[in-house]
Amino acid sequence: MSKVSSFFGITVEMRESDFPGPNFFAHYDGYQGCFDFEGIPICTFNFPDTAVSLLKSWINTNRLELMINWTRLETGLKLSPITPLK
Repeated sequence: MSKVSSFFGITVEMRESDFPGPNFFAHYDGYQGCFDFEGIPICTFNFPDTAVSLLKSWINTNRLELMINWTRLETGLKLSPITPLK
């Protein structure tokens, strides 16, 4: 798994997964989940609402970078860091 960003205690990682479509994994305070590029949980249990809101804000400002990294992931290229939420 490749860490692409970290902000407010949330770590965002991207890797190949069994879930369809572009997605990423997030870790926060012992919680973990997989999200699509709209911020909708694909596989998560009780991920805190505040952290989901922060993820959605981050996605909205970095959607292009996420898609570029997804393409890089699919072609086996190294992922680029993505600017954290400030």
